[in-house]
Amino acid sequence: MKDYLELGQIVNVKGLKGEVKLNSFAEDNTVFERLPKVFLKGKNQWLEKEIEKVTYNKNQVILKFKDCHSIDEAESLRNLYLYVKREDLGELPEGVYYITDLIGLAVYTDQNELLGKVDDIYSSRCQ
Repeated sequence: MKDYLELGQIVNVKGLKGEVKLNSFAEDNTVFERLPKVFLKGKNQWLEKEIEKVTYNKNQVILKFKDCHSIDEAESLRNLYLYVKREDLGELPEGVYYITDLIGLAVYTDQNELLGKVDDIYSSRCQ
């Protein structure tokens, strides 16, 4: 089990004061309002960021980090992936799983016949 979950990707900046637009991979975007911090992954680095403010615009999450105050600072975060520690998300309800935990699991019929392994999951929910 991984210690971190990928929850989105920064795709653009918003305004001049250091806000970023995030394409969220979360089922419920309000999760960002409850997170004390997130981690951004670049090519050779991990950046720990404390969230100052969360707002929404259409299907995107707008994040303001405490140490990001300009468009240039926000631009430097573009295309980075956002991760969170599992422990910061709390316990999942019974019968609910993270997709990443299902990848690689064997799938059987009710007659115990192996169908194969999960290699991907396609979400068909409308937004």
